[in-house]
Amino acid sequence: MKHRFLSEGIAHEVEVAGQGKTLTLMVDGEHDSVEVISDRPGELVFRLGGLTLAFDYALDAEGGWMCREGRIFRFDRPRPELRRVREFAGPGEEIQRSPMPALVVALEVAEGQDVDGGKTLLVIEAMKMETRVSAPPGSWRVVKVFVSAGQQVGRDQELVELAPRAESGTGATAPEVGGGDDR
Repeated sequence: MKHRFLSEGIAHEVEVAGQGKTLTLMVDGEHDSVEVISDRPGELVFRLGGLTLAFDYALDAEGGWMCREGRIFRFDRPRPELRRVREFAGPGEEIQRSPMPALVVALEVAEGQDVDGGKTLLVIEAMKMETRVSAPPGSWRVVKVFVSAGQQVGRDQELVELAPRAESGTGATAPEVGGGDDR
């Protein structure tokens, strides 16, 4: 079975083959063997390359979500209309989107605030499970917050817009896409 798997804004093609507790996993053309340890509803535990990985998951008609250590991964069954891999608000800016329909239970940032990668931006809740939406790796400034606590959001709805921030004390600014050095 083939899936499209979205991780940190990058789409990967994933194919799972086999039956039972031993499966073959092909991610972007690379093969690996997977041993399924537990596949109870809502939980998946497997061994891959000597590592034991545990995920909570939820399925829907289009694919599903997996959550591990506060990080959310979306997987879709491939569809021709899902050609978009990543959307940008502008040069270097990034929009954090809701990975699933959910309720915003906590907003932990404000517009103009500086955040580092991994910082929780907000917390959403779906199916009685709280999920933290975090800043991607790097140094960011919160440009726009599109939601508020208590608000229902849909899948792929814009939550927070981020822009790269200058390194403190260096006077350097984030590079422009396609730009060069003006010295």
